[in-house]
Amino acid sequence: MDPSASSLNQSMSARGARETAPPGAFATAIDEFLSELKEKHKEDSKNPFLQALASPIGTPGADGGPQQIEVSALELQRSVLELDAKKRAGKGYQLLHRLSPFLEVFKSVLKRCEQLAQLAPSGVAIAFSGARIVLELAQAVDEYLEIIVVAMQRVAGILEIYQRLSPSPDLGPRLVHSYKEIITFWYKLSKVLSSSKPRGILPRALVTPLKKETEEALKGLQEDMHINLGISQAIEFQMTDADRQARADAEQKSLKNNIRQWIMGRDGVDFKGDCEIRLDLRHENTCSWIFEDTRFQEWCGSRENALLWYNAQPGSGKSVLASAVIDYLTRADKKVAYFFYSFSKHSNRYVADGLRTLALQLLGFTKTPSDKLVDLYEKEIQFSPYLSNLRVIASVVHELITRNDDLYIVIDGIDECEDEKDMMSHMEWLIGRPTLGTTRWLFTNRVSEVEKTLRKMKAVEIRPSPDAIREDIRSYLSTKISCQSRLRAWAAECDNNFLIARFVSEVLGKLTSEADIRAELATFPKKLNGFYARTLAKIDALGPMEQSVARRIFLTLSAAQQTMSVDELLDALAIKRGSKDYSASRLPKEELIHELCGSLVIVEERITGSTRTQLVRFCHKSVRDFFRQDPKTSDLDVDESLHKYFVTPSAAHEEIGLNCLTYLMYGRYSKHMDFGFLDKNIPKEHAFLRYAATFWFQHLSDAFVQQPSPVSCKTVQEFIGSKNFWNCLCVQSHVVPYIFGRYISNKRGYNMAIKGREWKGDDSFAVPLPTWLSDCSPDGSLKDQSLCNFVDEWREVMITHSQVLDQCVPMKPFISSCWLRPLSKTAVVKCVNLENAFNSHDLTASQIIGLGFSGRKLVVEVAYRTKDDPPDVMRHLKQPLFKTQSQPKQSHQKLPVESNMSEWVIRQSLEDGIENELIAWSVDTCSMDLRKVSREHSERFKPPTRLGELLSASKLPWDMLGCRDVNGTDSKSSASVIHMAQRSAQTWSSGHNDCSNEDSDDDSESSDTASEESLSDDEDEFSDDESLSETASDEHGISELDTDESDVESSAGNQKNTSYLIIISNGRAPFWTQPWTHQPLMYSKIICAAHPTKPVVAFMYKSSQLEVINLDEGTHTSIEVSGISDGLGGFILASTRELYFSPCGNVLHCVFITFARQKLYTECSVTKASLNFPSDNKGITATHLVHVKYTLADPLIAIEPPSVLTYWYTSHVIVALPPLTCSPKILKLVLDGDSVSTLRNPIYFPASTPRRDPRLVYRPSSQDAEGYVFLVLNAVPPVGDATSKLDPGSPVVALRWCVHDDEGWRPWDKDEDDTSLDMANDSTVWNLMRGTFVESGKPFSVPVRCGLNWTRKSYLSCG
Repeated sequence: MDPSASSLNQSMSARGARETAPPGAFATAIDEFLSELKEKHKEDSKNPFLQALASPIGTPGADGGPQQIEVSALELQRSVLELDAKKRAGKGYQLLHRLSPFLEVFKSVLKRCEQLAQLAPSGVAIAFSGARIVLELAQAVDEYLEIIVVAMQRVAGILEIYQRLSPSPDLGPRLVHSYKEIITFWYKLSKVLSSSKPRGILPRALVTPLKKETEEALKGLQEDMHINLGISQAIEFQMTDADRQARADAEQKSLKNNIRQWIMGRDGVDFKGDCEIRLDLRHENTCSWIFEDTRFQEWCGSRENALLWYNAQPGSGKSVLASAVIDYLTRADKKVAYFFYSFSKHSNRYVADGLRTLALQLLGFTKTPSDKLVDLYEKEIQFSPYLSNLRVIASVVHELITRNDDLYIVIDGIDECEDEKDMMSHMEWLIGRPTLGTTRWLFTNRVSEVEKTLRKMKAVEIRPSPDAIREDIRSYLSTKISCQSRLRAWAAECDNNFLIARFVSEVLGKLTSEADIRAELATFPKKLNGFYARTLAKIDALGPMEQSVARRIFLTLSAAQQTMSVDELLDALAIKRGSKDYSASRLPKEELIHELCGSLVIVEERITGSTRTQLVRFCHKSVRDFFRQDPKTSDLDVDESLHKYFVTPSAAHEEIGLNCLTYLMYGRYSKHMDFGFLDKNIPKEHAFLRYAATFWFQHLSDAFVQQPSPVSCKTVQEFIGSKNFWNCLCVQSHVVPYIFGRYISNKRGYNMAIKGREWKGDDSFAVPLPTWLSDCSPDGSLKDQSLCNFVDEWREVMITHSQVLDQCVPMKPFISSCWLRPLSKTAVVKCVNLENAFNSHDLTASQIIGLGFSGRKLVVEVAYRTKDDPPDVMRHLKQPLFKTQSQPKQSHQKLPVESNMSEWVIRQSLEDGIENELIAWSVDTCSMDLRKVSREHSERFKPPTRLGELLSASKLPWDMLGCRDVNGTDSKSSASVIHMAQRSAQTWSSGHNDCSNEDSDDDSESSDTASEESLSDDEDEFSDDESLSETASDEHGISELDTDESDVESSAGNQKNTSYLIIISNGRAPFWTQPWTHQPLMYSKIICAAHPTKPVVAFMYKSSQLEVINLDEGTHTSIEVSGISDGLGGFILASTRELYFSPCGNVLHCVFITFARQKLYTECSVTKASLNFPSDNKGITATHLVHVKYTLADPLIAIEPPSVLTYWYTSHVIVALPPLTCSPKILKLVLDGDSVSTLRNPIYFPASTPRRDPRLVYRPSSQDAEGYVFLVLNAVPPVGDATSKLDPGSPVVALRWCVHDDEGWRPWDKDEDDTSLDMANDSTVWNLMRGTFVESGKPFSVPVRCGLNWTRKSYLSCG
């Protein structure tokens, strides 16, 4: 044997022994290949590559292959560096430098071979050794080395594809094949390169054979690469499909779970427990008769949709029979969905409860949600986190029914559903809809109005056989009563009623002797009404006190609007008509309920989180129906002495309503109270408070009390005019804010909302008063109207900040009003209105033409007209505010302002600094001419010729957006500035669906007859009113130029808006500035500043440029400004730029406020800076730079303009950020520093603020006077005539909050103040407004008034 071959065999044997793991199929194939290579070329044992193959290989480390790869790669790299050093002076250096990519790719591919092809460390080493040997052999001749290096580059390119292939065991065989090709390539190259020495071949003579071997090898590797790439792509496609399917399955599973949570709602559903409870009540061998009934059998086997109806008397065991049917079908592996309506369980009383439970069960039968179901879910989830709207629930149930075949649906106790008519209308719709599979419905109910609908739907009726029921009753009682003979006789006469049988078992179960049982059975009533009457007779045998308590228990439970807790009932029983205050001594003991009512009433525990509540209710719906009958006309056959326990529903509701008012008028509720306990466990001494406040007006509504008694009318008016009414409002806003909500009409019904700008169509608002109140007396009508006005102004505060109701004050006085004044001793806010100052004239239009301080007094000036004034007469009023017994100064003059007053700027002329008569200015929006009118004079001013031609050239109209005064130290340095804007055609989008409607973060709709579609949380927060409201000036008359630019973010990218100013000053011709263009904005405000000593007005329409107007010279100069930015990136939606001169005129202070949309919220940036006002036209650098960010929950389209109010004075600027309709954020910025403060205690604005030309004013504290924040609002003209005013309007109003300079402000805290209060509230509008007191699932009734005409009244039912 050749010694080299012997060494090779020994080396390979030793290598196999050293490898720790047994070789796999791939490793074995590689070893066999290497052995074949050795066997095939025994004659070439001097080949350097074979010699390297036969040489001993060092034992790899503990990490095996990967370590060997690094070692071998390092050896090859070292060899390349040595060659590089030898060839540095020649061409080889450049060639060797190109080998670096090959080394990296080769190492990476061999790692893959080790992982996927089970390549042993020895196999790794020989692959690297082969490359090294080939390079060493080729170095002698540059041409050889060039061929080898180029080949290795190409190999690197081929092998690089392996790095991108998906890892898969299927690639193992192909990697083995490629590995063999590479090893063979090294062998052939080494054979060619080593053949020249023994044969004496001349240098460069091997170029051709070397190229041939190289091309053949590369061709094979290339083909191998394409095959491997195809395999990998197929594998990758398979894996991608598998991954895609896995992701799709996961997404479907997650989606299905989300839909399940959406359907389930906040309180969850336990439908299995209901069935199990009833099944446990089933006695062995009872109910089996139905399974033998041919009608039932035909229903079970029907191949078409079928409706079976089990009709029986109350208490005849319908629910137990339904549970037996469910159990029967379930044992037969049928798909069964079911629900048990129950008067006895508050979560099983309402239509939505049953439909939601059916939907959950049907969803469980469905593998993946259908596209239509997903569409319903995705559409509704953006409005409401839970499925609550009846129509949508019914659509979900139908879609799930359609996606299931061979279904059985069992609904028990339809007659026990509180909203039976709604229930049947939805069931009729569901059963009438087409389905893909077979759906069999089973309804059980007692004889009731439902019978007509079921017959209309052609339901197959099953009535129980009297013999079968009697046998079931005997079977049930036989295990409980030993006297079988007497029992059989009694059961034959017991009206086939399981409920009476249960009462028998309870009574007789306490007896011990057969004689006593016989005696009791002989007299025990055979019918339910007889048993109930016997119970009443026992009560009537007790004393008057017990009789009275029992009567009130029965009356309260029969007419209660929802299930009451034991504590609520006891607190209600302690009410004594005519009593002035609460007394614990009148509170009955809980045991008395059980002792008096016996089996008729039960107490059950409800657990909500960590709270346990004892609920009291009638044991069965038939008990409630018993007490609602008229014993004089019905077939009750009860003794006349028992008639006092029966009360008609109308009388019962009126009595409970009056009891609620008695409770609410207790003396303790006539004083200021902290109602924080309403959010916790209610103290027993206030247990009835929430119920009384929530439902008093419901009990007295015309839905229950068609003709209220004089006592009710008088009591209601006394209550709403008392201090107690204020505390009632506080409680209502805490626990049931929906009774103050907006209800926005749409095609599907009504959306529940909080905010809104205007009323349209049937839009309505809720008011918690009986609808008949305004018909009782003129005083009742005024009280009604006063509350409507109050709620409309303070709705947002009442719903979202109920704890600060003491900051809500009436905005309009009424001769006879509800009590709408806070009861706290220290008034947080004070309000004055100028109703009396206008001498009871009905205003038709008004303008605030001046607002400032005269000493320490705030004085307002108003120009106005009344309905009796000629069209050329204008009235003028000057009135100090918040000064007792101050008399207004009034005058009137001729001023021919023919058109709408809002199109004119009305001011007082100044002569030598003295205010004179009124003058008015208007702009011709076509020619840009400025017209001035006074008492007897009219004058027209034209813009400069070229400017006038430029401004009037465009076909788009110009709008006058606002005008304010800029006052210097004298009349010559003062001016009025009119802002004109020409808006480009553009389309705005808020990023929300259907922004034109006011919708909720959620929720459910309301309708007159049944609950309608759910509504959007986003939409209910705003409406689509785009009207302009001008903003306020201050005591210095700073100019404010407002632009309501349209809706939200512009989709017209390059469109521009154009603006210019007209400056009117005393003794000078008007000055028209050059127009400028800017990006379209929803809202833009520019406040100019007048120099205190020079005839100069300055303004900025962009942060990098100051515009200076010299009024004497008529010049306009632009000066560059550096160091100020708008503060926000992204698309700016609105901006405010305001300037203010220091008293010396050397410093110009500026504030820039910008708004930008960030996803679903709005970010506001406030930047304050100071500029040294130049004496030349050189650039300015800003100083005292301050930057504040503030985030709002609402999109800017939801915020009525003006977005910002400001007030400047010598050392500070006050800024009010939105929402100005509820809870503004008030900032105080120091002008000559970087201090920023905010109010320590927030203040709240009325909802009409933006629409009433609001003016913000601040008076700092002094040694002898408090500091105040003022808000002054313009008048709102009334709507309608004197006798039928649809909207009484409102006079000029001023509100004042006491704010001390030190104690009233605190430093701005970024963590606390960077977001608005509503950002912290993540509850949807639906959940926020519904509250947690009213039973979940229970539709609630809301008395509403039409927004366009408060006298139109109706009720909405909300699901």
